[in-house]
Amino acid sequence: MSNQDKRIAIGTAGEFLMLNITLPGLDLTTLDPEQAISLKLAGGIQILLNLLSKWKIKEDDKARLLGVPSETLKVWPSCESTPITDDVIDRCQSLFRIHMAVSVLFPTSKNPNYHGHHWLHSSNKHFNGLSPIQFMLENGPADVARYLLAAMQH
Repeated sequence: MSNQDKRIAIGTAGEFLMLNITLPGLDLTTLDPEQAISLKLAGGIQILLNLLSKWKIKEDDKARLLGVPSETLKVWPSCESTPITDDVIDRCQSLFRIHMAVSVLFPTSKNPNYHGHHWLHSSNKHFNGLSPIQFMLENGPADVARYLLAAMQH
């Protein structure tokens, strides 16, 4: 499958409804809540890179979080010149899930001075005293995504 045909799942219809996120031209209320919402690979990667910038992630660390060489970030989001592995897509999907979970668990309306990205950079006992970002840099984002999704269900 070419990169042009690949997609990144960024959440489910139910998650988008829960977060009150609308998508132009799509009535989420008509979809099964478990239905995946996905983006074309190039668009999803560009949104994700912007999100990582908002999280104050350095360029080299963005590449490590995504599991790619630093040089790869220079050619994204075109993606056609670089094969994108399933591992990279899984990492992207985990990072989108982390963003959604942090938005739910740490809404800025409760405390405008505390944003979820502060949590991402703070020491956390669940990650052996590392910040979630440090933990993800060493272990990938999947465990942090699972931890946050479990926290949302309690």
